[in-house]
Amino acid sequence: MRAIRELRPGDAQWQRFCDRLTDAILFAAGQGETHQPMRQTIYDALEDVFGDNFTPDDLERLADVILKALR
Repeated sequence: MRAIRELRPGDAQWQRFCDRLTDAILFAAGQGETHQPMRQTIYDALEDVFGDNFTPDDLERLADVILKALR
């Protein structure tokens, strides 16, 4: 996740990152509580969007932050 921390608002790469993150959150929030917990839905959405660039630990931390913010 270090590369993400180096991005700055106004940068095209920053905007793409924000768009992808927003898509993942909206997808997960739209699913609500299904057959799996919301945290797992968020994690799965993040993995679909960022799986190649983030480690599982990074994805778990980001899912926890998002879930906390949604509550």
